[in-house]
Amino acid sequence: MQEAKKNLGAVIRAARIKKGYTQDTLAEALGLQSRTILEIENGRGNPRFDVLFKLVRLLDISPDDIFYFDRTPLSDDAQQFFIKLSAFPEGEQRLAMAAAAAVLDRLLEERKTAE
Repeated sequence: MQEAKKNLGAVIRAARIKKGYTQDTLAEALGLQSRTILEIENGRGNPRFDVLFKLVRLLDISPDDIFYFDRTPLSDDAQQFFIKLSAFPEGEQRLAMAAAAAVLDRLLEERKTAE
C-alpha cells in the first residue's frame, strides 16, 4: 500500500505543477490546508474520497494513473486510437473493437506459429 501512496503523491505533484498550481494555491482551490497537499505529495497522506475526487477532477488526472500505476502504459498510438474510438456511438465502438480484437488474435496466432 505504501507504493500506491508514493505513486499517488507523485501523480498529484506532477499534475499540480503541469497545471501551474503551488501547493498553497491548490490547497486554497480545494478548501484544504497546504499541509494536506504536502502530506499527500510526500506519500504520507491518505486523502478521503471527497478530497481525492476533487484532486482528480481539478488536476485532470486519469484514475488509471492512480490505481493502475504498475501497468505498462499505452503507447501514444494506442491512446490516439481510443480517443478516435470515443467519438463514435456505442454500437460502432463495439464493431471497431471486435474488428481490432480479431486482428490482434490473428497476430498472436502468427506469433505462436513463428516460435
